[in-house]
Formats: sequence, structure tokens, C-alpha cells
Amino acid sequence: MAVPASMLGRVLGHYTLFEQIGAGGMGVVYRAHDLRLNRDVAIKVLAPGLLHDDSSRKRFRHEAEILSRFSHPNVAHVYDFDTQDNLDFIVMEFVEGQVLSKLAQRGPAPEAQVIEIGRQVASALNEAHTTGIVHCDVKSANLMLTVKGQVKLLDFGLARLVRLRDWEQTATLVDDWIARGTLPYMAPEQIAGQPCSPGSDVYSLGVVLYELATGRLPFQNSSRLALMNDIVNKAPESPANLRPELSVALVSVILRGMEKSPATRYQTCAEMESALAVVESALGTERADHSWLWSSLGMMALVLLLAGFLWWGWPRKAVSSEIPDVRQVAVLPLIRAGTSAQAAAFANGLIETVTSRLAKLSSKHHFSVVPASDMRDKDVSSLEQANREFGANLGLELSVEQVGERVRVNYALVDIKEHRQLDGDTITTAANDPFALEDQVSESVINALELKLEPEEKKQLLLADTPQPAAHDFYLQGRGYLQSSSQPSTDSAITEFKNAIIQDPDYGLAYAGLGEAYWSKYVQTRERSWIPQASAACQRATTLSPSTGTGQYCLAQIAEGTGDYQEAIGYYQHALQADPDDSRNYTGLATAYESSGRTDAAEATYRNAIRAKPNDWAAYNVLGDYYFRHGKLDKAAELFRQVIALAPDGAQGYTNVGIALLQQGDYRNAITYLQRSVDIEAVGDNVNNLAMAYFFGREYTKAARTFERAAAISAGKYELWSNLGDAYYWAPGERGRADAAYQKAIELGKECLTVNAKDRTALLYVAQDYAMTNNQRAATSYLRKAESAGNPDGDFFTTAAIVYVQAGDREKALDYLEKAIAAGVTSSSLRDTPNFDTLRVSTRFQKMIEGQSLEPRKEVR
Repeated sequence: MAVPASMLGRVLGHYTLFEQIGAGGMGVVYRAHDLRLNRDVAIKVLAPGLLHDDSSRKRFRHEAEILSRFSHPNVAHVYDFDTQDNLDFIVMEFVEGQVLSKLAQRGPAPEAQVIEIGRQVASALNEAHTTGIVHCDVKSANLMLTVKGQVKLLDFGLARLVRLRDWEQTATLVDDWIARGTLPYMAPEQIAGQPCSPGSDVYSLGVVLYELATGRLPFQNSSRLALMNDIVNKAPESPANLRPELSVALVSVILRGMEKSPATRYQTCAEMESALAVVESALGTERADHSWLWSSLGMMALVLLLAGFLWWGWPRKAVSSEIPDVRQVAVLPLIRAGTSAQAAAFANGLIETVTSRLAKLSSKHHFSVVPASDMRDKDVSSLEQANREFGANLGLELSVEQVGERVRVNYALVDIKEHRQLDGDTITTAANDPFALEDQVSESVINALELKLEPEEKKQLLLADTPQPAAHDFYLQGRGYLQSSSQPSTDSAITEFKNAIIQDPDYGLAYAGLGEAYWSKYVQTRERSWIPQASAACQRATTLSPSTGTGQYCLAQIAEGTGDYQEAIGYYQHALQADPDDSRNYTGLATAYESSGRTDAAEATYRNAIRAKPNDWAAYNVLGDYYFRHGKLDKAAELFRQVIALAPDGAQGYTNVGIALLQQGDYRNAITYLQRSVDIEAVGDNVNNLAMAYFFGREYTKAARTFERAAAISAGKYELWSNLGDAYYWAPGERGRADAAYQKAIELGKECLTVNAKDRTALLYVAQDYAMTNNQRAATSYLRKAESAGNPDGDFFTTAAIVYVQAGDREKALDYLEKAIAAGVTSSSLRDTPNFDTLRVSTRFQKMIEGQSLEPRKEVR
């Protein structure tokens, strides 16, 4: 930005401007001398060319007002605000140091400095947020670092005052805040057109930490549109890939801060600061050496080189020893394992086997384990998410990497609620001895959990199914590849299990893994030739390793998948006898009983699972789900309340109680539970459930606002846009907005149908949405497609009734409603669907809604 030379040497008030030190979108910053107090200050004035822009002048004055309202040691202090000769200017503390953007250009910062900088900035932002201020332009160029290592947050020129209670309700943009952030640091929701929020600042801070930790920005593209697309849709490359020595914990914090959805990021900067504190405690208690900050001046170069290596690594002893009495341990999915797919597979396999060992101890020692595979299935990648999703109060984070001929495992046991590391260790063994690595990691984690094992337990835990280290190495890689459901990963798993068998032809677990991989190939391809291969491998596993339940479980999966439920029951029973601590065996056996029509035996098996693990909330949840599917809603709600009692910090129990109450037509109480679920985990599905309760409770305006929020969180789900269209359609004064929402739902639904033309759910939604937009020909066409895609069920009959009632064919609609009731749809859901209000005069309809509620049509999580 060009600045007239006449500005230098000019006196504004009692300040003499003598050096230009910066320029931004709204103004130019000068170093000036305070003639009264004899000190240097920084003065920001509107840039030439903007002096006659009333909106810029208004924002500039607003900046001064904002900054004068709060004080924090990591924010440049504001001394004065004045106007002279039509120039508005702010007088601020002069901060001598370097902007972080220039420091980042030299390369990655030592990990300790990244953490300390992050904590200071998070603290400053949290203070701003609690007073209603959002920065909206957090970037390394707006962060100054002093010689003493103190960070100063600059330039609140884009800050926007908002009322705290309005952050989530804001649905429209205010002025042009969205266009004024620096693009590489902007949050996806800002680019998508939403106003900046505290969550936007969290994302931007995550980008700054990424930049400092790696020496580069996460997204780099010379095309503005391509860069915007990357930020919104593309996952950033893990910092660990760019800098392998970074601790797993810091990588986790950075990536959590940069989650695409605000709902899955840290919810406050205070939460992010606490997470960084956990990492800091793991790295050591000394303060960071700030010599790195000034290496460009040639000072302390040798110390700086040493510091880059000395700060790395988890501590080798306990940090604290306050293990809770009720232990619910979540094992985080692998964050990094070096650069090769083979290394990642080995690490994932190691984590699975260590988790399996812990699970074998869980019943006797009264704790529960959430394996990394469950976390991955739910797309959970942080401990805070594990707490909300699974109710976990302890987290186990592991990283694995090979350095030459050695393999190193770092782990940390973390108290999730307190953001405090309780224990941690670094275990290093020879790369060709996976047994030693597995044993030492298991033993160390067991000690960290303060489990007291009997001698026989220790002996059983260390038993190996093969004496060949190379065979076990291949086996671990195979297990790791099986963590992914992609066909290339399954092919790699088959290769590694075969390699293990070549090393040891009598390796039963390798045959079981091979059988599972073959079965996965059948599931992926539906080519029946894989079934006999899977069965033969699993049979061989049971012959070679009769004392383990792995082969029996594999055979049970095949039998159940091919419809032979009686045979599946026998295999599951044998697997359960061999491995009574594996929850999969209880669930599999109960499901097989249920599929064969033996519902009493299924219920008894679910109850046996609870007796085996009375502190495992998941056991109560699956029995609650069983009752829910069979229309026993009171019993289901009772079990789900037990889930809440055992996992009060998780969203799942509240969600399921709420859905059970919703199915019973108790919308007022359903809203209470579903709102709590949203408070814990504001993901699209939870918000949608809450909106459904408002909708069926006939609070259509509230439903519309809540569906809007759900659609903003999960914008790609046609179901949410369809629901939003329904809310607009019935909300007073909003029907004019319904068509646009329905059209969006139809567009997204058709996109799904290009992938699977027989997706019944998508076909039904598209049919209903066409009916609601008065396109009856298209509606009936898609309804017929849905009917031919599979056996008609309650959802089909209900949708058909809506299509025909919208077309004015009441008798046909009533015919389908009778079929819906017979198929298990609750009478309350039909009673409270507004499309059917015109049928209330019908005696047939009155008889339907006065009948008993039958089996619900929705499933809980």
C-alpha cells in the first residue's frame, strides 16, 4: 500500500510519526514517539484512499472501542483513540519483536515453542471470546513475539462484537466480515458464507500452529478458488508426515483445531489451551528456550540445534497417579507411523493386539475398553470426541515409528476431563522382535492403569500363537491392513497373512486373519468364490488354535452372513466359551438368535453380556436397542438411562432416551434429553433429532430454526434438507422457503442415486420431496422405484401415504397407513405428522391412531 512520505515526521496529537512498521487491509501502522510520556508507541491510521469511506471509518472506530474493553497480557494494549485533520487513529503499545510469519519462513519451530505460543494465543482469544469479541483474522502475521518469548496478538480490525447467545442462532452475514480474513487461515464455514465465530478463531489458531510446527501452511494453491475448495473439502496432510519427530499429542491438538466442522473442533479456546497444557506436561516441566526466536541474529545457534532434539518424546515415568475408580479407556486411532503403508499397518496391528489384551482383562478388573476400530468407525479422532461419543474418561494415545533397526512406541494415558496426562512411557525394542515390543507395551499400559494381575493372568497374557518373530510381524501388518475396508487394503492383508503362514504353517491366528480377509473380499465384491476360501481358512484356524475363539468367530461371521443362523449360533457359543471377555461374541450370538426367531434367547444373551461387564455402558446400550427394535420402548428407555448413569459425559445415552420418548409421543421430555445430547455433541444427527422432536410436537418455527442448524453442520445430507423443507412448509409464514429446501434435497438425493440406483432411503426421500413440490408424476415414479428396490416396509408405506395424501387421494393414503401400522409404525408418529391432519375426519384414521403403538421404524445409535 503506497503511503505519502508526508506522513513521516507528522505530529498527530502529541505523537510524532517517524517509521512505518506495517500495513493492513484497514490501515497503516507507524512507530511514533509520545512527546508527553517520552515513550515509543504504535499508531494505526486509516490508509490513504480510505479516508472518505464511511464504512471503513466506522469499522476503524469500532476497533478502538473493542480493544479498550478488555485487557490481557498477550494483547497489545490500547492507550488512546483520537481524530485529527479527518484522520482517525489508535495509539497502542509498541511491541518490539518479530511477527511469527517471518519466523515460520525460516522453518519449523521447536515443539516446546509451538506449544507455548499456542497456549498464549489461546489464552488471549479465550479472554476475548468470553467478553463477546471474535478476532476473525488470526494469522501468523498478526502475532508478534518479543525477545522474552511473550506473544502479542495484534490487529482486531476485523473483530466483531456479538452477543454470546447469538453465536449459534446467527443465520445471515453481517456486512462483509467474511471476505476480510486472510484466506489460508479462514475456517471452512467462513468460506461457505457463515459469519465468523469463536470456532473460526479456533480453526485459524490451528492453522498457525500447523505453520509453526511444519514451516508451511496446510493448504497451498496459487488459485484462489482451488485454495478455497481445498480448505472446505480436503483434509490437511498430517504434520507428522512433514515432520515425523513431532509428538503424537501435538499433532492431535493441531488436527482437532482444524476440523472441518466447528462441532468437532475444540469448543472453546480454553479447551484448546488445556489440551496444549497436557502436551506440555508430557514434554517436560522446564520453560521453553526462546533462542530459536532470534536465530536469525546469529545468537545461540548451537543451543538451538540441541533444543530441537532434547524436547522430543514422551516422559519415561508417570506424570501423575490419579486413576479413577471407574475406568473407561478409549484407544485413539493411530495418528502417525512413519511414511510407509507397511509401517502404518504394523502400527495399527500392534495397537489392535494391545487393545485385545486389555479387553481380555476388562471383566475381572472392572473397566471397559473402546478399541481404536470403534473410534475409527465413528470418525472419532480426539479424546474429547471419545468422551462425548463413548463416555470415556481415560484416553490412550500411541505413536509407533521405526528408526533404523529399532522400533519405538510412545504412549500417554490421559485423564480426558481434566486434560491431564496420568502416565506415559517410551518403549524401544529391536525391529525384528515384535513379541518383546507387544509384551513391553502391554505390561507398561497395564501398570499405568494400576491393574494388579494374578500370576496366571500374566502367563496367559504373554502366550504367543507362534514362536516365529517374522511370522508375527507379518500377522500384525495383516491385522493393520484389515482396519481399512478398502479393497486394496484387504488385498494387502491377504498378502501379509499368507506371508505369516509361509513363515509358520501352523500359525492359527494367521489363518483366522486370512479367513476374515477372504470374507471381507466377498462382502466387497459379492463374488461367491471367496466364501469357501474364507471358510477353509477359518476351519484351519480352529484346528491349529482350538483354545482361542478367533477361528470360531470367523466361522460364525460367515455362517451368519450366508443366512445359516443355527450354525452361526454354534460357532458363536464356542467363541464365547473360549473368549468370554470379547463383547463381539455376545452381540454376535444374540443377533444370530434374533435372526433365527429365538427372541427369548437373544434377550438372555444380551443380559449375560451385562452380567459379564456390569460397568460397560455399551452392554446396556445394545440391550436397549434390542427392546427398541421390538417396540418395548419403556424398557428401552430404562436401559438407555443406565447408559447415561455409566457414561454421563457421552451424548449417546441422552440421544437414545430422547428417541425412545419421541417414538412414544412424549415430545416435551424428548426435547430435554435431545437438547442435552446436542449440548454435549452438536453434530448434525443430534441436532436433527432435536428438530424432529420440535416438529412432531408441532413447534414448527423452532423446528425450522433447528433444522437450519443441522443442515449448516451437515450440508451434504439430503435427509436434513428434506426435513428443513417440511418445517418451512408447516411453519407459519415460511412456506415460501420450502421449495428451495426440497429442491436441494432432491439434488443431493439424486447424487446418491448415481452411486446406488437402488438406495431405497434416497428413493423414498426424493419421492416425498417431489410430492411436497406438487410434482406428482415424479413422486409416484420414484415411489415405484423404491418399491422395486426391496420389500416394502413401514417407511415405504408411510411415504406412500404422504405422496397420495398430497395428491388428494385420501382413500389410497389410508390404505397405505393401515399397512404402515401393520408393519410396526407407531400410531403417535402418524397422529403427529401434519400431512395426515386432513384424514382426521376419517373413522379409519381414528381407529389407527387410537390403536396400540407397535414396533418403531427408527433405530437408535
